[in-house]
Amino acid sequence: MATQNRLMLEMLLENQAQWIAEQRLERERMDAEHEQMATERDQWAAEHAECTKRITVGPRPNIYKIFDFVRFCGGAKALNRFLDALRSNFNSHGHLFPCSGPDHFE
Repeated sequence: MATQNRLMLEMLLENQAQWIAEQRLERERMDAEHEQMATERDQWAAEHAECTKRITVGPRPNIYKIFDFVRFCGGAKALNRFLDALRSNFNSHGHLFPCSGPDHFE
């Protein structure tokens, strides 16, 4: 009877040690996951701050609106020149364009 009790106690202690080891591994995995999430959050915040900084820094650009569409409709050549001017402005002054896309408004 004493031998049987001793064997059961050893088995319980072994199970407890295994459970403690599993809990330690789970806690380490969760800590690593939380650390990775915090790193990703910090990276996103830095990227967002940089993007916001790029948008708000510098003089406010002039916005030109077309009121007389008949005068503007110059055909394919005029449209091509207009699109070339837009591309050129975007390439030379990319920092003035929002990094989140042309259809994003805050």
